[in-house]
Amino acid sequence: MPQPSRLHTALDATSTPAHVAADQTRAACNATGATADVVADKTHAAVPASAATDIAAGLIDSACSATSAAADIGADLVHAAVDATGTADVGADPIHSAVNATAVTDVAAHLIHKAVDAISAPTDVATDLIRTAFDATSTAADVVAGLDLAGIRAVVTGATSGLGRETARALASAGADVTLAVRNLSAGKKVADAIATSTGNHAVRAVHLELADLATVAHFAVTWDGPLHLLINNAGVMRPTLGRTPQGWELQFATNHLGHFALALGLRDALTAGANDRGSARIVALTSGAHMYSSVVFDDIHFTRRAYDPQLAYGQSKTANSLFTVEATRRWAADGIVANAVNPGGVSTGLQRDFTQDMKDHLDRLEAAGVFAYKTVEQGAATTLVAATAPQFAHNGGHYLDDGNEAETVPDDADLADNSHAVKRWACDETTARRLWEVSLDLVRQH
Repeated sequence: MPQPSRLHTALDATSTPAHVAADQTRAACNATGATADVVADKTHAAVPASAATDIAAGLIDSACSATSAAADIGADLVHAAVDATGTADVGADPIHSAVNATAVTDVAAHLIHKAVDAISAPTDVATDLIRTAFDATSTAADVVAGLDLAGIRAVVTGATSGLGRETARALASAGADVTLAVRNLSAGKKVADAIATSTGNHAVRAVHLELADLATVAHFAVTWDGPLHLLINNAGVMRPTLGRTPQGWELQFATNHLGHFALALGLRDALTAGANDRGSARIVALTSGAHMYSSVVFDDIHFTRRAYDPQLAYGQSKTANSLFTVEATRRWAADGIVANAVNPGGVSTGLQRDFTQDMKDHLDRLEAAGVFAYKTVEQGAATTLVAATAPQFAHNGGHYLDDGNEAETVPDDADLADNSHAVKRWACDETTARRLWEVSLDLVRQH
């Protein structure tokens, strides 16, 4: 699985050089009399440092005394400034630095380590996960605020209601050209018209797509014209009883995973064209905390031998959604296409319309136990928009996002109640992702 951007901190309190990395940044600061090399993307500068250096990461500032100047060195969305005889402004990604240019600073690097010589009482700060400015309270409107998505062509599946509709509306509000890929075309056209009216963006339309019917998936893909920059696999079903497609596939797995898998395959050339056009193309796959209920059971994916359990079936399909993003990124990143999985959190939508009373009671118990708290639709769609638009994920795929940030990976035997915002290893394992891709490819090619 592609590695997330990392920030590792190692501290040496003697007098050796210290290396500081943030996001895709490496800096080395010698706090006793050596030079400070501050690294950020592909920029160069240098700082003579003769005093202590306090380094912080995340949203924390760091200060370096350099002869008679102060340097603020930060990570992620933190600013760095070092003032000496003259000031050089050096920017990289969301990191900004002003650096004393009296010496030479080397700036460049991906996924590197950070160490700081702090002379005394060093500060140890480390994080392994990609962070953004958003959280569980953020809304879709918050995420796209100030963005100009003009020229971005997006497809959102399942956009007649709930999360899909809000996702499409937010994208359109920022100027994107949005296609609603929907099962109910009449309802889809009404939603498209409503979005166009409310946003003033008339580049919104509805096109028929039935994910459980691969013929309509193929037709959608073959009739798509031009580049595609953003594919959001939002649609899904959650059934309390066993359903099957004409091929005999279990309906939740067929709709939630196989239909979207076939759609992405069919649109790959368009996504590649989109990446060539804009520098990158993204796929966002909606998963769920329910992935913790089941791995992909390769010996009986479609419940032909084991008793049907709707919770296990749904969980298996959501694990598959996450695994798809891992292997899609591995296979297609060289073409500029990356994919990330998103857990929108607990949101009351049409997905639960067919719940039995037992299923509703189960959710009520989880909520009462504090496993999750319900979000509004606007909050639920926010993480989708983070994966779709945040610069941290423009070229970075194979991650599982929760509440606007990359989630922690936990063992397969971890309990959902204690890890509801995490991802189990079985949903991001590279070997399993490759196996699922081949199995899925065999299935969709046979029909």
